[in-house]
Amino acid sequence: MRWVDKVLNQRVIYNVSQLSKLAGVSVRTLHHYDEIGLLQAKRNSANGYREYNQHDLAKLQQILIYRELGFSLVDITNVLSAEDYELISVLKQQQDLLQKRITESQSMLSSLNDTLAVLEGRENYEIYFSGIPKEKAQRWKDMMNEKAGDEKMSVMYQRLSKLSKAENKALYQDVERWMQGFIAVMDKPVDSQEVQLMVKQHYQMTEQMFEKTMGDEFKGLDVELYQHVMDLLKSDQVTIEIYEHYKSGITEHLYQAMNHFKQKNF
Repeated sequence: MRWVDKVLNQRVIYNVSQLSKLAGVSVRTLHHYDEIGLLQAKRNSANGYREYNQHDLAKLQQILIYRELGFSLVDITNVLSAEDYELISVLKQQQDLLQKRITESQSMLSSLNDTLAVLEGRENYEIYFSGIPKEKAQRWKDMMNEKAGDEKMSVMYQRLSKLSKAENKALYQDVERWMQGFIAVMDKPVDSQEVQLMVKQHYQMTEQMFEKTMGDEFKGLDVELYQHVMDLLKSDQVTIEIYEHYKSGITEHLYQAMNHFKQKNF
């Protein structure tokens, strides 16, 4: 701070109220800094009021910066009066403390982001049950929670949070339209052109959902993953009940149609 004296106009005088407004600190804070010797004011010889010059303003700005960095008032006093080699040591110590604080803050922010994603994902999750009777929807959700567990459900919520409400609603509407389209061709053989066109749409819809919710984790809807999707129609009670809600017998017809599609396209 010694160089500041050479470049600042010492003749500009501020009273305590003016300095308070310029620096954005309270008058009480300035009185305290004066009392502990951190920023000592000169006294007007005529009225005894505190007075400050531009050097004091610059010094106050330095104090405020150090306070923002987490320095104690004692540390700031030492820094402002330190020789260069002492100052480097003090600042390096503070650098280490700040880096630790940044790491802790990043960890807290990551945790907060995860929590927010779960909450947003839960809201999006509800969209897919909007056309289902309330008691039936709640039963399916309870079954899914019990089977998957909290950790896997949280992952699913976080993935759903990657999409906006509008995007989730659009996907839900696509599913509803597809269901009605598939029901309309259930009287046809699984290898018919009409059924296979609907199965192809189902494949594309499933792949799109994985891409949007899994991001870089998703490596494509290959035969192994497709078989897993098919197996849900045989082994997962919630999946079976959801499909059967729309039309009795739909799960078996879809499974056989997907199996034909798999044999022809993989």
